[in-house]
Amino acid sequence: MNASVALFQLTEENRAISDPRYPDQGYYIATGRARSRGVEVTATGHLTNNWIIYGGYTYTDAKYLDSSENASGVGFASIAPKNLFKLSTTYTLPGSLSKFSVGGGVYVSSGIYATDGNGNYLRQGGYATLDLRAAYKITDRLTASVNVTNVTDTHYLILESPYGGFYGDPRKALFSLRYSM
Repeated sequence: MNASVALFQLTEENRAISDPRYPDQGYYIATGRARSRGVEVTATGHLTNNWIIYGGYTYTDAKYLDSSENASGVGFASIAPKNLFKLSTTYTLPGSLSKFSVGGGVYVSSGIYATDGNGNYLRQGGYATLDLRAAYKITDRLTASVNVTNVTDTHYLILESPYGGFYGDPRKALFSLRYSM
C-alpha cells in the first residue's frame, strides 16, 4: 500500500477573470489577490493479490485576500470544488476465472459557483459519477475490455465563468483491445 499527503497553497496576484462588460468574448480583467489552499490525501495498493484499490480526497479553500471582490463589480469564481472524493477498484477473479477482471470507480464533487458581482451567477451543485469496467485477458499479451463512464448519465457543468461553461461527459461506453510488448 502506498499513501501520500500533499499540502498546497497558491496565491495569485491580478487574478484574471472574464470581463463582465464583454461576457464570452475572450476579454479578461485583473481582479486582485486570491489564495487557494488545501490538502490532498491519496492511497493505492493491493488489498489482496487479486484486488487493487485507489482512493483520494482533496479539500480546497479559495478566497480573495483583499477588497478586490468589489473592484469593477467583479466577484469571486470558485471553480474548484471545496471537497472532491475519488475511489476506484479492480478485482481479478480467482482460479479458473482469472482471465476476467471487473472494476469500478466513483467521483464525488461538492458544488462550485461563479459570479460577476452584477447579478450574473452560475452554480453547479454537488454531483457524483460512477464508472464500471470489465476485461478479459485473451492471451498473456492481449486484453479486451469494456469501460462505461458516467453510468447513471449524471448531468453536470464544468464552469468557466458566470456566463457559462460546458457540460461534463455524458455516459460513454468504450471497447478496447490492448496488446503489450
